[in-house]
Amino acid sequence: MPRRWTQLMTMHLNGGSKFSQLNYALQCDGEATGIARITRTSGSSTGYLKTVDELHAGDEVFDVLATKGVGAIEWLEARHPKKASLSPPAGPE
Repeated sequence: MPRRWTQLMTMHLNGGSKFSQLNYALQCDGEATGIARITRTSGSSTGYLKTVDELHAGDEVFDVLATKGVGAIEWLEARHPKKASLSPPAGPE
């Protein structure tokens, strides 16, 4: 069964007509992962433009805008802190 990824908003910075930024903590199957998502917009109330959409795991960054989200789940799965413990055991040699 695939794992369920969710995000919880942790902060909203409102820069008025200059920008708006939303920070999220990502969870996997309801547990914290230490991975964050940051989105930023142009702040326009008449048709805002998303200028940043990134996933952050330590120093590593996945640019959701540049990739149009392609590969995001794989990137998250590879950085999931419990990845090793969730891998199936190796078979006999």
